[in-house]
Amino acid sequence: MNEYDIQAMDELARKEKIKKDAENIGRPSLMRRIGSGALDVLFVAIVFVALMVFSAVVLFEPLGYFKAVEDINFQSKQSGLYVEKGGMLFSIHNAYDQTLSVEQNYNPAIEFFYKNDLRCITAGKLDEYNQAKEQSGLFAKDGEGNFVAKDNDSDEIRTFYQQQYDKAVDFLAQDESYVQSANKTFRIMMITLFVAIL
Repeated sequence: MNEYDIQAMDELARKEKIKKDAENIGRPSLMRRIGSGALDVLFVAIVFVALMVFSAVVLFEPLGYFKAVEDINFQSKQSGLYVEKGGMLFSIHNAYDQTLSVEQNYNPAIEFFYKNDLRCITAGKLDEYNQAKEQSGLFAKDGEGNFVAKDNDSDEIRTFYQQQYDKAVDFLAQDESYVQSANKTFRIMMITLFVAIL
């Protein structure tokens, strides 16, 4: 037996040993495989969140995210359609004051927006709002020509004001600079997400 044959036998013995060791180890149980997969997913999620935070810190300021958010908040606050609480702005739906009537919650905000916003004045939104009140049949005019709800606690009045408020908010959201700022924040978020995915 020459040296080549000895090497071939050693190699064959080594392969047999590896095969037997593999058979002895066996396949991992289903629960172990599921557990390993769950750990992988958790690890990836943690890394992804960390990368998102890192990307936000690095990209938000240079791309102008905070300025765009500031512009949106300024316009929302100026409109009078939102309630400020603890430095945050909430819609009247979410910051409804139970101590006030439905009319007291919604009407002043809607009228303020329609009377003071240049686009609203140009579009005649206050007249449109008063016309909606007249056509609803839910209001009567007082001696000064102001609309007064016939039954301020009715579900119809609540629905009317909620719908009119939503219309005012939608009109605000159509403002060109508001749309540009909102789109800018969305684009920056998508860029950040894309960077984190990469």
